[in-house]
Parts: sequence; C-alpha cells; structure tokens
Amino acid sequence: MALAVPQPRARASILLVDDNADNLLALEAVLELLGPRLVRAASGAEALAAVEREQFALVILDVQMPGMDGFQTARLMKSRRAGEPTPIIFLTANAHDAGSQLRGYAEGGGGLTW
Repeated sequence: MALAVPQPRARASILLVDDNADNLLALEAVLELLGPRLVRAASGAEALAAVEREQFALVILDVQMPGMDGFQTARLMKSRRAGEPTPIIFLTANAHDAGSQLRGYAEGGGGLTW
C-alpha cells in the first residue's frame, strides 16, 4: 500500500484595490507577514481584469476611487463571478457613515473599515 504524499498547499491570493499607491503599500506591509500572494489593482477596471484571470480568497476594495468606485466594482465582480462568491472588505475613510455601511453590505461586502 502506497502512502499518500501530502501536496503543498497553494498560497491564498488576496486582491488589493486602491487608487492610492501609499495605501496599497501599507496593506501589503501588514498582510505580507501572513503569507498570502498579494495582487495589486489601482482601479476598478484593473480589479475586474484581475478577477477574470484568477480567483481570490479575499478582495480588499477601496470605496472612493475615480471613475468606477468600489461599490460599482464590487457589483460587477459579483455579477461576473456569481457562482464563485469572494469575500469583500471595503476600505474607506467614511466608515462611520451609516449609509455607506449599508450600501457596502448591499453590494456584497463584509464590512467597512477605515
């Protein structure tokens, strides 16, 4: 009887979406210690292209971006990958705004953080 050789587990990938490069750098500094593969996107359009290429364990998504905001991006991600739900954490400076919080949940996010 042959023993099963454990296969190395693939690292989880996290998509970081923010139009501010400093914010992306800060997120990477915190998350890289946990060992996931971190993928950057500087816009909603870049984020949508990334989710078309691969599946992510988590998306951390800035709400306030020029052009397509985080809520619109999340809605499009959700519609394109309906069978593969991906947790989304919205990142915003307006986390104390109840309307933004409710909209974040409505768009499929797990919460707003600041």
